[in-house]
Amino acid sequence: MLRYTFSQSLDLANALEKASAALETSGKYQWGHMGSCNCGFLAKEITGRSSEELHSLSMRKSGDWSDQLRDYCPSSGLPMDEIIERMEKAGLHVTSLISLERLSDEKILRRIPSDRKPLKYNSAKDAALYMLTWSKMIKEELVDRIELPLNLISSSEFENNKVLS
Repeated sequence: MLRYTFSQSLDLANALEKASAALETSGKYQWGHMGSCNCGFLAKEITGRSSEELHSLSMRKSGDWSDQLRDYCPSSGLPMDEIIERMEKAGLHVTSLISLERLSDEKILRRIPSDRKPLKYNSAKDAALYMLTWSKMIKEELVDRIELPLNLISSSEFENNKVLS
């Protein structure tokens, strides 16, 4: 996975959380609909486009999200390729989007409790859990990347765990 800036990663984590919440509450999930499926819900958060608009734009090219992601060409000028490019600029990679559509990224799946597995790729509840888990993973990676000079922290604060609370 590529490294992105702090703000890109944080924006992506927040978009994943919003998409997860929308999946949980909308009641408009349709895995076969390009604007109301796993990738569609995230695309709505990142692009600000409606599910109907995403679906309509996707019909100018054949295939579902996975097919269109595999055929992605940033210079095609096709609307879906522009959507995918915008998602890439938000910190996503084509392979991570293909994994989102099938809920199949092993790194994310390892973090999901065993009593919730196996995930069904065409379940709104499972897609919401996957996105929320992915968001938490990104935020944890961001925290791990933060480096504070130890001379800014007094030893008594560190020993009393005041730094972490």
